[in-house]
Amino acid sequence: MRTARRSIGAAGYAVMTGGYGGVMGAISHGAWQAGGHVIGVTVGLFKQRGLVRINSYAKKYTCDLAERLNYLIVTPDAYGVFEGGAGTLAELAYVESDTGGGSTFAPMILSGRSGTNLSHPLQR
Repeated sequence: MRTARRSIGAAGYAVMTGGYGGVMGAISHGAWQAGGHVIGVTVGLFKQRGLVRINSYAKKYTCDLAERLNYLIVTPDAYGVFEGGAGTLAELAYVESDTGGGSTFAPMILSGRSGTNLSHPLQR
């Protein structure tokens, strides 16, 4: 993952994440270190109430989770899915349902231990 996050930023691609810590924070930081443009997308109310740890790259604040998810899904030209929890799986399912069946397909990279298991049903 260290190589990927720096390569993306160094290649001049913008990186968009959910704007929180963990993998999202690491990807954001690595891309930023390599000179890439980073956009963290989070829920404004979460920031106001201090409910989650928002990374320092958060720049886009949405009204609610539905708006955040929609922004994260419809804006990118490609997707990178790294190991995560239930939220990552939900986002992956939403992307696949929205882009599957011959509509607008964007390239997707699955990475991590779970990526191997998840990629099989997504192969076309």
